This record gives sequence, structure tokens and C-alpha cells, in this order.
Amino acid sequence: MTKRSKSIILTLTLLLTLGVFLQSQFNLFSFGDKDFEATPYPLTAYNEAQAKSEPIFLEFYADW
Repeated sequence: MTKRSKSIILTLTLLLTLGVFLQSQFNLFSFGDKDFEATPYPLTAYNEAQAKSEPIFLEFYADW
């Protein structure tokens, strides 16, 4: 392995470690319960989101 390859691997490892540390300290990506809510009128919510060009999250599940 060349010196340059080792240097690149070390740099990437340090950056990933720093990213994990910053995420745990500052909670950069917060996806809590308050970020998502169910709607009793899904078709209305879909049309409103589509008109505003907002993303839509659909969750399907079943109790077996």
C-alpha cells in the first residue's frame, strides 16, 4: 500500500469519526416523533403536499 493510499484512508477515517462525534454531541439529524404525524384525511394531505411540492412519507403496516 502506498503512502498516499494510507494517507487517504486515515483522512477518511478521521472525518467519519469526527462526523459521528458531532452527530452525538449536537444531534444534527433529528427525526423525532414530532417530525411526523398521521392525518385522518390522507388524500387531502397528499393533494396539499403535492401543490406545495413537499415530500410525502407513506407508511404501510399490518397487525397479523
